[in-house]
Amino acid sequence: MEPDDDWEVLGRRERQLRRLRFSEMVGQDRIEAPAQRTAQLAERTGSDASGLYGEEEAVVQGGHRRGGQTSEGGFKFEDHPADVIIHAWASSIEGAFCACVRGMSAYMTDLAKVEETVSKRISATGKGDERSALEGLLDTCLLRFMLDGIVTKNVYNLNLKVDPELQSWEVSADSSGDTFDTKKHSQGTEVKAITKSNTTVVRGEDRVDVYVVVDI
Repeated sequence: MEPDDDWEVLGRRERQLRRLRFSEMVGQDRIEAPAQRTAQLAERTGSDASGLYGEEEAVVQGGHRRGGQTSEGGFKFEDHPADVIIHAWASSIEGAFCACVRGMSAYMTDLAKVEETVSKRISATGKGDERSALEGLLDTCLLRFMLDGIVTKNVYNLNLKVDPELQSWEVSADSSGDTFDTKKHSQGTEVKAITKSNTTVVRGEDRVDVYVVVDI
């Protein structure tokens, strides 16, 4: 897979060191975590997230590389010292989860060329809070791509359930996509794993924003 010219090629050890330095700098308040940036903007605008990102900033024609839209929200890619942050948003947490999955897939290939030829009900579980459910959903879609070669283009009819007693979350959704074929699908940047570091969910009155760091 040929990387884009403007992306630095890093070894796994170097990526790990950079992630460690990033976490240390966040802990020392030397740089801001995604949630801190959003909270500061929210304080100035009077809401948690709504209206912080205009369409021109978030969307690139074709929904590839920098960002895109879903029926309910959108997504964009933000810089990270070693990896990349998928920032997705929608009017509900369910919609934000769906947009985040689409964002991950869009980072790996141009979704405009992906047809919806296969569908499947998918599910995942998590412990603690809704962040673990989002990470589990992304893990499920990424594993399906790695094992079966299925690119998830859309996720919809998403249900999110919580068991307060067990502190467990369950997410299930319908998914649609296509089998990846190098003859018709472009090769973007490979997502190797969900780092499960600094995953953030920001709930606002009119919008929910999620931030997930993925290993590339």
